[in-house]
This record gives sequence, structure tokens and C-alpha cells, in this order.
Amino acid sequence: MNYNDATFHFNDFGKLIIIILIFFFIIIKLKETSIYRDKISVIIPTFNRGHLIIKSIKSVLNQTYPNIEILVVDDGSTDNTEKLIKNFDNNRIKYIKIKKNIGASHARNIGIMNASGKYISFQDSDDVYHIDKLEKQYNIYSFNINKLMKK
Repeated sequence: MNYNDATFHFNDFGKLIIIILIFFFIIIKLKETSIYRDKISVIIPTFNRGHLIIKSIKSVLNQTYPNIEILVVDDGSTDNTEKLIKNFDNNRIKYIKIKKNIGASHARNIGIMNASGKYISFQDSDDVYHIDKLEKQYNIYSFNINKLMKK
């Protein structure tokens, strides 16, 4: 093998790397835009769960499905829940304070009324989502709704 052959193979390898990088860039852009364009509103009712709520919120923020909003509906907590949530610097989190405890089902309904997403997901304040929960649910729903529309 001479020098020219080695240069030729390196150039082909370089082109392959560029094509792979472009492919991954397109995948990332599609994921950020068209594929996941429908917003999911995650409603988390809470009452005196300051010691648990941070872990719960982080599990939603770390989802592989990017287009989400989180509505934390504080059902009259008297602990540090409000302070902890307001320490998050994330515009995807909405904090709704209810002055008097009215119960989790009413707090969920208030969350629904304030949600802007096309879809709703409920999470209890002591639960943690698996990292790809919303993505899997969205994909299954989208696949099945598209199958139904074709019939």
C-alpha cells in the first residue's frame, strides 16, 4: 500500500464520520421538534411532602420525552414544599398553591384546569418516573391512534 492509497481511505473514513454526525444531528432535531411536538402536562398534587417532592420533580424533568410541563398543585402544605419548588429555576414547572387542604382528587382537577398540554399524566408526589416513561407511553398511544385512524 502506498501513501496515496492511505490518503484515499482516510478521506473515505472522514466522509463516513461526517455522514454519521449529520444523521445524529437530524435525529436530535427531529426529536426536539416534530416527533415530540405534543406537550404532556404532568400533574403532581402534594401535601406536606417537601422531603419527597424534589426527587419526584427531577424524575419528570429528566424524561427522554422533552416537551413537558409540570404542574405542582400544593394542597395546603404547611411544610417547606413551596420554598423547595420555588428554588427550581425551570420554566417548565408551574406551582399552584391552594390555601386550604381540599384533597388530592380536587388538586388533580385544578391541575387539569391549568394544564396547557395535549395530554395529561398524573404523578403522586412520592413517586419517581422511570426515565423513558412518558416517551414510551406517547409512542404507544401515537402508534395505536394512527392504527385506529387507518381503519
